[in-house]
Amino acid sequence: MAVGQIAQKKPDPCSFVIFGVTGDLAHRLVVPALYNLAAGDLLPDRFCLVGVARIAGETAPLLFTALGNLNFTTSVTQPMQTLPHQIYEYATGPFEEWHRLAWASALVLMALVLLLGVTARWAIRQRHGAAR
Repeated sequence: MAVGQIAQKKPDPCSFVIFGVTGDLAHRLVVPALYNLAAGDLLPDRFCLVGVARIAGETAPLLFTALGNLNFTTSVTQPMQTLPHQIYEYATGPFEEWHRLAWASALVLMALVLLLGVTARWAIRQRHGAAR
């Protein structure tokens, strides 16, 4: 083997999780680096990329898939309610009670995001141990 050459063996199958996938670092560095690895055939044959972001308030996909229904339903064939849509409708509504409900819904949404973040951190620490 010549000097400067490294024997390259395909890595074992693995998963790669990006926390904060919508952030600037992921867009400018991590995703292009992964693309370059894939273009150079340096990623494993069985490679899984998972992106996680805390954008629970991102309404466009939810509004598009939920079709804007404000009524609760358990049927998967009917339009269903989404919290961001409910917040928007109640916040822009004409009644003071709706405004209070919009604030309460926003609080619930933020609590869900906080709970998800804390649960994820707890699960990671349980699996990998506390940072030293």
